[in-house]
Amino acid sequence: MKRTVYTGLLCSAAMFAAWSAPVTAPVITSELPDFHAMAATSRHTQRLGKSDLLGHVWIADFFFTRCGKLCPLMSGQMRQLQSRLSPDVLLVSFTIDPDEDSLKALRLYARHFDADPERWFFLRMPKSRLAELMAASFRMITVNRAADAKKSSESALSHSSRFVLVDARGRVRAVYDGLDKDSLTFIVTAAEMLRKEGKP
Repeated sequence: MKRTVYTGLLCSAAMFAAWSAPVTAPVITSELPDFHAMAATSRHTQRLGKSDLLGHVWIADFFFTRCGKLCPLMSGQMRQLQSRLSPDVLLVSFTIDPDEDSLKALRLYARHFDADPERWFFLRMPKSRLAELMAASFRMITVNRAADAKKSSESALSHSSRFVLVDARGRVRAVYDGLDKDSLTFIVTAAEMLRKEGKP
C-alpha cells in the first residue's frame, strides 16, 4: 500500500514538474523577404510592407472573402485574438484571391468582423508574389506542387486554417492550427514572449 502511494506521489510530482517547466520562445524557422502590398482596414486603405511591420509581433492568416465556412471561422478566431493580445501585436490577413477580393470588398469584410483599423490589416498583392511568400517563407504550399514558378504563381493558392506567428524582426517563429481553441492561448502566450525579446 505504501509503495503504491509513493509511486502515485512520484507520478504526480513528475506531472507537476512538466506542467510548471518554463516555456521557451518559439524557434526561428525562416525570415520573410521584403514585400509590399495594398492593405485595407475597416476604415481606409494604405500601402503596407514588411518594413512597416518591423518592431511589431504579428499573426498572419490566409483567406478569401467568398469562402463559405473555413474563412469566417478563422476570422472569428482572429477577432478573439484581437481582444486577447496586447494592443501592439498586429493581425495581418492575406487574401489568396486578389482577382476577386477588391480593396472595397476587403474593407467590408474587415467591418463585418469588427477589425481594429489600427492593428488588423487585410492585404492584397499579386498572386505571383504571394505564392513566393507562402511557399518559401510562410512554408505554405501552392495547390500544384509540381508546377514551375510561373505556372504555380498563376494557379489557385492553397487554403488552410493555419495561423503564423512572426516576430518583431520579420522572422517566422511558429505555426498554429487556427481552428483549435487551445491554440489561441498558445499564440497569446508565445506572442507575449516575443514582445519581451525586444525590438530591432
